[in-house]
Amino acid sequence: MEKSQEIRLALYLASRNLEEAEKAYAFVIGGKEAKVESKNGVYLIYEDGHHEMFTGENDKDGIKSVGIVFDGHSFAVALKDLPEQYALVRDTDECEKDSPLYKGEIDAIFDWDAEAHTKHIVEAGTDIPLKDGELIPTAAMLVAMYRMREQLNKALEYAGGEPLKTDDYYWSSSENYQNLSWILGFGNGHLYNFNKSNSHYVRPCTAFNL
Repeated sequence: MEKSQEIRLALYLASRNLEEAEKAYAFVIGGKEAKVESKNGVYLIYEDGHHEMFTGENDKDGIKSVGIVFDGHSFAVALKDLPEQYALVRDTDECEKDSPLYKGEIDAIFDWDAEAHTKHIVEAGTDIPLKDGELIPTAAMLVAMYRMREQLNKALEYAGGEPLKTDDYYWSSSENYQNLSWILGFGNGHLYNFNKSNSHYVRPCTAFNL
């Protein structure tokens, strides 16, 4: 048995709790090897900066947003949609005819760079009223939200927010072509590419780092 394995075993035997043993090992050893990956799940993020896993028994005061951790990626979801449906851009002619940011469906659902995509849309011209730090989620982020929708919607309602609507589609910031971007329906889980001039819901997201 290697020395690192002996340490792990000793810490586990001392606590009989795997999660606590992993944290203790990370604290004692440090470094990349000891990094403990955050668990997939839904978190409540508070105004004072702290966050905690959503259990349904959390403090309801001061919740700012709901966080998601999904396969190594994390981001925060606003408690409510923006007040109306919006076109993604004002004029698709203002979008480039070609861009490395334009992606097909498979590439789009693995692209998490909401900052780059949102910036590209804002530069083309949009009426979506984003606040400082807010982003339009990518297709990958919408897919994660859909996969975790049951717990996510519970947390949103618990925090005084709105569950994700199922009667229409949500814009992603993932563009397909000059005049098309990807949208996702929370009623059916389908991803489509629609004309950017169509109006759909927007649920802003922000950075969330555990």
